[in-house]
Amino acid sequence: MRIIYMEVDGHLEKQLAPSVCTVGFFDGLHKGHQALISKAVSIAKESGMAASMITFSPSPKAFLTKTPEQLLTTVSERAKVAKDLGIEQFIVLKFNKELSSLSPDQFHELFINSLNIKHVVCGEDFRYGHKGAGSVITLQKDPRIKVSVINDVIEDDERISSTLIKEGLTNGDIDMVTKALNKPYSIDGFVKHGRKVGRTIGFPTVNLSYPYNKILIKDGVYTGITTVKGKHYISTINVGHNPTVNHMSKKSIESFIHHFDEDIYNEAVTFKFVKRLRDEQKFDSVEALIEQMHRDIANSEAYFSPDVRKEYDIEAL
Repeated sequence: MRIIYMEVDGHLEKQLAPSVCTVGFFDGLHKGHQALISKAVSIAKESGMAASMITFSPSPKAFLTKTPEQLLTTVSERAKVAKDLGIEQFIVLKFNKELSSLSPDQFHELFINSLNIKHVVCGEDFRYGHKGAGSVITLQKDPRIKVSVINDVIEDDERISSTLIKEGLTNGDIDMVTKALNKPYSIDGFVKHGRKVGRTIGFPTVNLSYPYNKILIKDGVYTGITTVKGKHYISTINVGHNPTVNHMSKKSIESFIHHFDEDIYNEAVTFKFVKRLRDEQKFDSVEALIEQMHRDIANSEAYFSPDVRKEYDIEAL
């Protein structure tokens, strides 16, 4: 997959192949987004064109409201998922004052046509251009492109949206989040040095250095998966401040990886959250904490039946 970063005044060194393109912010790449990408990939295959995707960075909402960016998926995470879904050209437009000031016609000229886009796939509420002046209607008025509009995905009388998923993460509703994303919520990062207190009580953990703009899940203990060096391991993951021992003022995310004993400091890892076990809590003693951790680990292990291990390609013991 080719990754292209562009600005309003940017120029491509090489003309792109004609493509079918889906356009949006795509935070979370949930089922609604996946429907757009699936349609774009399908049309591209049928027509012999490339499948493209346009996203933005930073978040248009954060830029326009001058608020900190809070993301379900960083640009790199979006690119990884897009590639898995069949996108061949991943285009990141820098969202700034110049871009937000473009009229719909200017957006068409600078991006749709200069990127050799022949067919646009978008959601029914897609807006673009200065103050959202562009819509499905303005796209359809451009005779140079075809437009396919995909309806929202509705499940359990709820529209699948990034807002819905953010609410689920805040509430710790892992089942809803997983269903909306069509996969477990995950965080990419790197292994950093911690205080190594877990080792002293028999539970060495992997401490995650995570992106500053990533939305975190509700504090608690989770059954999860840690992916490192391309392999997937059963894990019990704690999110919070470690109130019993090694209290942290900044929220920490650490994973006890089952049946694993390797030095992976500075390695790239992914934590996936599969099931919520309990709230984080302060115990009366270290012994009580240890007893509960044994129960948490046993519960995580029990969740991964042979079929579930196969589903997630868990590393064999």
